[in-house]
Amino acid sequence: MCGIVGFLSEQNTSLDLIIQGLDNLEYRGYDSCGVAYIQENQLKVCKKAGRIKELKKYTEQKSSTVGIGHTRWATHGEANQANAHPHLSNDKAIAVVHNGIIHNNDKIKQMLIDKGFAFISQTDTEIIPNMIQSYLSDGCDLKSSVIEACKQLKGAFALLVLSKAYPDKLICIKYGSPLIFGKNDASYYIASDIDTVSINSQSYYCMQDRQIAILSNQGVELFDFEGVSIQPNFKTNQTQQTRPGKNGYDTFMLKEIHDIPHSVRASYNSTKVFLEQLDFNVKERFGQIDSVVFVACGTAYHAAMYGKYILQSYSNLHCTCEIASEFSGTNCINENTLIVAISQSGETADTINAIKLTKQKGCYVLGIVNQQNSTICELVDSLIYLNAGKEIAVASTKALNSQLVVLYYFCMYLSKLKNPLIEFDDSQFDSDLQCQSILSQIGDIQKLTKYFENKDTIMFLGRGIDYTLAQEASLKVREIAYINTQAYPSGELKHGSLALVLPDVLVVCFITDFAQLDKSVSALREVKARGATVLLISSIKNIDLSCYDFLFSICDQNKMTSIFAIVPLQLLSYFVAKDRGCDIDKPRNLAKSVTVD
Repeated sequence: MCGIVGFLSEQNTSLDLIIQGLDNLEYRGYDSCGVAYIQENQLKVCKKAGRIKELKKYTEQKSSTVGIGHTRWATHGEANQANAHPHLSNDKAIAVVHNGIIHNNDKIKQMLIDKGFAFISQTDTEIIPNMIQSYLSDGCDLKSSVIEACKQLKGAFALLVLSKAYPDKLICIKYGSPLIFGKNDASYYIASDIDTVSINSQSYYCMQDRQIAILSNQGVELFDFEGVSIQPNFKTNQTQQTRPGKNGYDTFMLKEIHDIPHSVRASYNSTKVFLEQLDFNVKERFGQIDSVVFVACGTAYHAAMYGKYILQSYSNLHCTCEIASEFSGTNCINENTLIVAISQSGETADTINAIKLTKQKGCYVLGIVNQQNSTICELVDSLIYLNAGKEIAVASTKALNSQLVVLYYFCMYLSKLKNPLIEFDDSQFDSDLQCQSILSQIGDIQKLTKYFENKDTIMFLGRGIDYTLAQEASLKVREIAYINTQAYPSGELKHGSLALVLPDVLVVCFITDFAQLDKSVSALREVKARGATVLLISSIKNIDLSCYDFLFSICDQNKMTSIFAIVPLQLLSYFVAKDRGCDIDKPRNLAKSVTVD
């Protein structure tokens, strides 16, 4: 979740390089930031609560041959200057930035306090530079001190370590959190994601778990936590990455919603290529599958529910959908279980942990991700790359629609593999027509914000596949407009939730599944009878006018209509958040890439 950046060079380099890297990592979400560098044999640190622009004022006109930077998303302790990274050892000789979480922090902290160390922050990170100082004081060299400190840590961590005594070295450590370093001539650049590294690198190396790299002007010394040397296998940077722009839109979220037609088309093509190129062994393995488990978190979990619905509708496979952080059903899976792991970033810690558990049971794992060279890409047996383009806004939009398209086509493929008699024709797929018809009505969608004014509670309803849309719509309004929302299956209203329906309640309902029409309309009549205001999003015509206050009609082209029915609510959540003055691209307390469990 936090962002890490660092550089090491033979020449003095502007600290603007770190600031630019932190800017590139803003999408992860953060609430404080800081830098550390060595200048005139002094280890200097500046850190601030708040945005990077405050840090820029300090770093202007400053340079060094080595530096590290960090954006923090608060976990241990509030968002303030004391808890911001980098953190220093008591002797002010070691600086550390950290992404991840240390589960045995309290035990180690007490051990260090007993040795006379003092702490000024509430973080789990401050123990790390002090552990290194403690080992150095006991006579260990820098390499041994770092190794011994890492062996004591339990949890997940990506670390950069800077030592005043070794100004020509920068230490990188990876265990459970992403870290990549790249090189460009005699310079090294380090960051939490490949896109940020590739902007400044001719080649790069994605560190593996339990690896430590000491970067210096003499080269790279790579080894594991036992000190065993490893030869880094650098990959050539094929494309020079640039930071995506807003292309004239006010926010990244609005720009990314308008990207949906292109992103969905790209994901559709990626899926077709994947399915066409499956080798015989993989096809045979898929043919042996008797159950499927979808695992994901957040928006990706709603996509997973959609995949489960499609697969259950067309096959006799046993399907379950699990929130990755709650996944514990290892007794119900085996080598004939297919795991479908979905993550926009490819670094979602809970999903990674679920994958590792299922691999121990011999399951075949298919990953669906948008970030190449991510941790999930390395763990899975097969991978469908979304190719949706980088998503900067914390609230996912175009990645979701791409995930839905991928899941639709993969689930239909798997169903047909199990039952060749299933008819599956994708000739009608036209993302441009279906999505552009919605985007062309953006003015009408914006006017619907009046229904959300002064609402403290909003209810979202749907049946079957429409319930997955209701859940995602509820999340979008909740995460960027900060309104308390809940999504319910329409049939569950009578089982408790109807008690919340009063004349001042807004109900948003999806109806795209004709098979569920009669029962869905019954739910609308129930809430209207109690005075609720109803917004209906539907592809079905001629629904009784008395059942709703406003209908937003979706172009009904084929069975994939539901993939695009979420777009009006993505736009509506955007406009509601804008009216409420919210920080749309970086909503409070949230991070784009959740790399801690």
